[in-house]
Amino acid sequence: MLSHNIWWREVHGPRNLIDSLCSAIVSENTILIASAHALSWRGKFRETVIEELRAQDKRLQISLIKQTKLSPEDQVIQEFDSPEHAYRTSSGTSKIQHIKTNKILECRLLWIVSEDRSNAIQWISFIKKNRTKSHNTGLFIIEAAFEDESLKKDPNIAFFSPESFINPFDTQLFVSKLISNKSFKNLSHSYLAHLYFGLAQNNAEFADFLISSYDFSEIDPLDSLSATIAQKTRDGMVEHFREFAEKLSLPIYIKQVVWEAQVRTYFPELEIKRLAIIGDNRVAIGKALETKNYNPRTEEHTEIQNYDGKITNPYEAELGTLVFMIGLKMASNHNMPIISFSPQEENIIKVCHKFRNSLAHNEPKSQADLVEFDRISNI
Repeated sequence: MLSHNIWWREVHGPRNLIDSLCSAIVSENTILIASAHALSWRGKFRETVIEELRAQDKRLQISLIKQTKLSPEDQVIQEFDSPEHAYRTSSGTSKIQHIKTNKILECRLLWIVSEDRSNAIQWISFIKKNRTKSHNTGLFIIEAAFEDESLKKDPNIAFFSPESFINPFDTQLFVSKLISNKSFKNLSHSYLAHLYFGLAQNNAEFADFLISSYDFSEIDPLDSLSATIAQKTRDGMVEHFREFAEKLSLPIYIKQVVWEAQVRTYFPELEIKRLAIIGDNRVAIGKALETKNYNPRTEEHTEIQNYDGKITNPYEAELGTLVFMIGLKMASNHNMPIISFSPQEENIIKVCHKFRNSLAHNEPKSQADLVEFDRISNI
């Protein structure tokens, strides 16, 4: 299935916007869609709504009206007036009356694309003069590239704001759906979903572009993304996404997004790994905590503790504490470690500690580090 169909037909928020809009047009004769410029696949959004409306009423004729310098009355007459009833200024009737009398907009829905407020206001004024609850005077959807609080006060206009229907969770779900259909060789789908979502800045269409253009399971966004995006911007290849692409041309912005994606993905996994190792070794760790130790570095006894004090429960031991314990010896025998993990477990503890320490200090890990962590996580 094409990406725009997944977005508008399978993701809850976008689907709900479509269904609510189609339901509203049945009971209202005017709908205003605010901030429509922010919609992903704006053209496909129109196509989907129009397809749904035509399925509901096969008699309904739907026309897309682009903004021109003409007044709404003149535009309607120019587009839809029949030759046999052509409007004449000498008739003495107003253009509005001519449109009503000749039922020019009967069983028509005009989808009006207004790029500025003044054009939308002109159409709203026209609709008020032309308004009845009958198809004879037409149905109207005004797609506006702005949001105006004053327009919400008109009880005869159904007001739709996309952000009231579509939220970041919808974009996250969409990204996850796209990723599940890809064959990424390295790295977890969970991390890649967080990464693409963050880089796309909550824009589904830009997320689709990034997923189609960059395989971040193979290439490190820290290495090349800012340079390639900057070049694509200069070449005019991402004009549609310019406001999003400009941010990705900044290495510091990419670094922050990558770090956030790694924290969201790997902090929980690090904690799960820590608890698993402690669970497998809780008896040995408990005994080590009770054993008088010798620290070869300081050549004296050291109290085993976390940052918040002495540890009495094995599950309180952080990764750094476990690494520290690995280096301690028994006070009674300086050649005997107070605890022995298997070589595999010891390696996992050290890798996880180093990994977590970097993230805790706002330093994202490299692609190679992520691949290594994913490898040991599956051991």
